[in-house]
Amino acid sequence: MGKPEQLTEDQQRRIKATLARIRGGLAAMPQPPSTEPAHIFHPESFDVPRT
Repeated sequence: MGKPEQLTEDQQRRIKATLARIRGGLAAMPQPPSTEPAHIFHPESFDVPRT
């Protein structure tokens, strides 16, 4: 997108509505995100190659 002054009123309204939905979804999370740093995250399952 361009600078805010180059957006139409409809585009600005749509952006604000989208951000509001995103914020609402994040606020509705049942628990806070994990405090475990992503670089040491170990998934519970692995993609093991077939033999």
